[in-house]
Amino acid sequence: MHAWVHAYTYVQGGVGKTTAAVQLIRDPEVGASFQKLLWVSVSQEPDIFELLRVLYYQLKSAKLPASVEKERDAVQELQQAARGLKVLLVLDDCWEEKHAKLLNCVDADAGSACVITTRIRNLGDGEISCGLLSEEESLSLLLTSAGLDHLVDNPPAAARKAVECCGRLALALPIAGGMIREMVDVWEAELVPLLKAELSDSLSVEGSIVNASLRCVDKSHRAGVEALFMCFSCFAEDELVPVAALDLLAPIVCRKASVASVSKLKIRQWLSFLLKGSLLSGSTSKGVNVHDLVRDVMLERMEVTEGGMLALQREVLRLFLDEYNASDGPLKTFMLRSIRHHVAQAQDAQVLLQEDELIMSVLNNSVSVLVARAVAGIGVDTMQEVINNCEAGGEWWAAAQLWFALSALLGQVSPCLHFQFDLFEFEIDRVSGLGSKRGQSSSGREQQSFTFNRNQSSHKSWRPVFLLS
Repeated sequence: MHAWVHAYTYVQGGVGKTTAAVQLIRDPEVGASFQKLLWVSVSQEPDIFELLRVLYYQLKSAKLPASVEKERDAVQELQQAARGLKVLLVLDDCWEEKHAKLLNCVDADAGSACVITTRIRNLGDGEISCGLLSEEESLSLLLTSAGLDHLVDNPPAAARKAVECCGRLALALPIAGGMIREMVDVWEAELVPLLKAELSDSLSVEGSIVNASLRCVDKSHRAGVEALFMCFSCFAEDELVPVAALDLLAPIVCRKASVASVSKLKIRQWLSFLLKGSLLSGSTSKGVNVHDLVRDVMLERMEVTEGGMLALQREVLRLFLDEYNASDGPLKTFMLRSIRHHVAQAQDAQVLLQEDELIMSVLNNSVSVLVARAVAGIGVDTMQEVINNCEAGGEWWAAAQLWFALSALLGQVSPCLHFQFDLFEFEIDRVSGLGSKRGQSSSGREQQSFTFNRNQSSHKSWRPVFLLS
């Protein structure tokens, strides 16, 4: 039933594969040919279970059943929901065949189709290779992005030179169009020299155009715009970021911009420059995101700053954790979704996990679903390895905390499930002076207690006893 019915578009980054897929799925004739239209952005390190949740909701307008605990169960549930329906599924920016196989839910017998955009050759059958835009298409995109539609039929020489500087890439041309908007009356004289000044063998075309675009920002705002541009790199690839989340970053952004007063108004002003220049896409009302190639430029810029990406992610994680614990607003949903990424990126390889106060503060949070997402960011195998090391070194309290956190993921059924760990039993051999001690945990979770029992056998072990309600 689930035969592969798909088309692949292999292109270099920035040529416009996503744009082509958007045009396809928005085409009225295409829409009328299918009962359901589904879309997810996959990226290089996808949260497959979350994407399965998204696809199920798009298909059924309902959440996955609470009984669905595992990825394989979610796959089966999604395929069952799609059975008999004529569906067009778009998997955008897919990097691995195994991800495509897990997410492809279409019923070929019902006339469904799956379109997968990718930069990877030989990812699957039915590959379609897309080339660069023509000169005419490039000129049209550049000039309409600049608000100069009236010049499309008779483009100036500067526009023709600019599209060649941009490599006729669909990603770079709107950014250059944004530069034209900033330059207004002088763009024909100054745009091409500025673009050529940034082009170099050490930078990609996209990187060169992005750098040139940032140089077009008025000097009074440039430091702030560049700081916000860099800090946006903290978010996961293809993440749609609510503006309220950017407001939370105001202390970091303003400090990096050497602005004394922390102001959310300044963040909004700087954001408007990035949106106007097509360095970010979206809107202040629906959220903003960034193309992965532009994000690569953000990451490169961030890594050369003091502390690099690690320092930024740890600071962002602290801000998000404080906000999550203190607020009940709609931003909580975004933070819950994104915490997996920030925890994954905030781990310091030079510090043992059990000694990392920041990461342990997340793992000891009283909200089980938040802990589960954090554990997913660390990885089950890594958690188990650290637990084993703690046990081997006699760090029983650390091992207990990590087991407790790990169980939030392994036992998670739904965000509504509450875990009650009524008893941890530690059976420890040859530990003198410990005796038996029972007391309440300081983690904030209800009905949590620990018993340490010494026995004289030659066996050493500790057994967490999990009671779920």
